[in-house]
Amino acid sequence: NTQTQTNQHVQLNDIPQPVKINIEGNTFTVKKLKESGQRILAESNMPTLIAEFESIAKERDYDKSVGKDPLNKPKNSFKNIIPYNHNRVTLLDADSDYINASFINTTRKEKEFIAAQGPKPETLNDFWKMIWENNVTVIIMLTNVVEGGKCEFEKYWPNVGDQQMFGNIMTKTVKEQSFPSYTIRKIRTRKNRE
Repeated sequence: NTQTQTNQHVQLNDIPQPVKINIEGNTFTVKKLKESGQRILAESNMPTLIAEFESIAKERDYDKSVGKDPLNKPKNSFKNIIPYNHNRVTLLDADSDYINASFINTTRKEKEFIAAQGPKPETLNDFWKMIWENNVTVIIMLTNVVEGGKCEFEKYWPNVGDQQMFGNIMTKTVKEQSFPSYTIRKIRTRKNRE
């Protein structure tokens, strides 16, 4: 007895220069926007704003004890990025319910998005379990697998036409389109009932 889902995967690549961006009918280059931003920051009272933000952030020191638990620490890619207990994603059908991922609420809907660290080799099965259990249909990866010569996370999709099992979830990349600044992959997932 199996179920199937289709997921869209978007990978943002290094952006070639110069990239032109259209904002309300005006075209800017990334370089021009950066220069304008630096000028605005120099003219603003930014140190005061930064201090105010930092004081607010410190006031919201929510509990992160689940992610800091010695059994869960190895599942965190970065020791200083831990989900809060109150909005973390929990895995339903697993030995451990922990994954380093958080729900994001919007004004339209609670738990509309999930922000997650890229998986480590030992968390690949948990990553796909989270995708399946939460019926995720679009995955947006904001970094490359390798950046600056360092592996940022484990590649979690098979090559086009290939299949790969992650726990009891079979994944298959059925299509891949590459563009200068991003890549779109269509990945089918199927859960095998045990």
